[in-house]
Amino acid sequence: MSKEIITKQDYQILGIEENSSPGKITDAYDKIVLECCPEAIRKNQNREPNQVELEKDSGKNFSHCKPDK
Repeated sequence: MSKEIITKQDYQILGIEENSSPGKITDAYDKIVLECCPEAIRKNQNREPNQVELEKDSGKNFSHCKPDK
């Protein structure tokens, strides 16, 4: 990816600063590609949650979701 053809909006989409190095641009692009890749999404849906995700989910408050009696 050539730095000359990247617009300000592209930097915003990638979540990086306009003066980012080509390496940072590539890393940000690769991260987005992996987030959108159907194979990666399918693998993530079939895996077991890790400890951080379990702890994050255990703190959720679902009191507003109680079924009507």
